[in-house]
Amino acid sequence: MGINGLHKMLRDKDLMRKTHMARFKGKRVAADGYSWLHKGAYACGEELFRGEKPWESQGKPAPYVTYCMHLVRMMKHYGVIPVVVFDGDRLPAKAHTEDKRRQLRRANSDKAREAEAEGNLVQAKTLMQRGINVTSDMAADLFRALSAEGFEFLVAPYEADSQMAALAEMSEAEGGVSAVI
Repeated sequence: MGINGLHKMLRDKDLMRKTHMARFKGKRVAADGYSWLHKGAYACGEELFRGEKPWESQGKPAPYVTYCMHLVRMMKHYGVIPVVVFDGDRLPAKAHTEDKRRQLRRANSDKAREAEAEGNLVQAKTLMQRGINVTSDMAADLFRALSAEGFEFLVAPYEADSQMAALAEMSEAEGGVSAVI
């Protein structure tokens, strides 16, 4: 789920900047798989909130998988070699942060039900999206899709961020990456 304040620190040290993907043609570039899954889950937040998966009966991939696969295909289109990194086990030092996030998701889910009961469907949908819990089953759906198309991915021992930092310190010949997005 990330390291609180990391992006600000990287921007402040001028280690993070906007650029075009084509700049990394021929290079290995790491991306945070759970971050992508969270963004992709917004496309089907209401269905996930209700525990519905209409895409399964339609023989289609889940919208969160479609979103992530679009991103890796875009990287490939520009000649970039994507390396998707997923969070592994829960980091004991972040137990308090994880508990707060779980409570916030639960509170948003409760508020979503209230807003829906009051007929405020726009607010309910927004709160449903905020109440989404990206699960290991959702990650497994993406693992299968990545494998089916030959894309590289790995599960970090703990945090994807620290694993991506380690990969960035390694040469590409050693399995490292040239950039992290």
